[in-house]
Amino acid sequence: MIISHVASIVSGLLLLTIGACKPSLSNENFVEQSVRHTINVKLGKETQLSNNPSATYVLIQQKDDVKTVGAKRKFIVLRISDSVIVHEDQLIRGNVKWKDDSTLEKFSFPGKVKPDDDPAGYKTLISIDLPTLKQ
Repeated sequence: MIISHVASIVSGLLLLTIGACKPSLSNENFVEQSVRHTINVKLGKETQLSNNPSATYVLIQQKDDVKTVGAKRKFIVLRISDSVIVHEDQLIRGNVKWKDDSTLEKFSFPGKVKPDDDPAGYKTLISIDLPTLKQ
């Protein structure tokens, strides 16, 4: 009788333990989902990603919409180690790319480009650790 009572207690504890082992959302998954939600809110679901050479930051930008001439495209830079957005910006009819490990090169053409315009006048260097520098 005591053995069957102990066996039923052990069975009950085993069922409680198994029932308590439901898959839960880990902190890492929560952060990943939170970052993905933030990106979707800021940029939409159609994005392009580009890591810097050391893969410590990622440039995330809205995909180019060729139907909308002169449309603004937003982009952000995310530090991969802690999923923090370190830079937000936008460009008009241009592009942005990594120049080196910590600098972005942004070309933005807000108005009509004249044939004799110097393309360097539309270029901005963005340091992800320092304020934006105009070159």
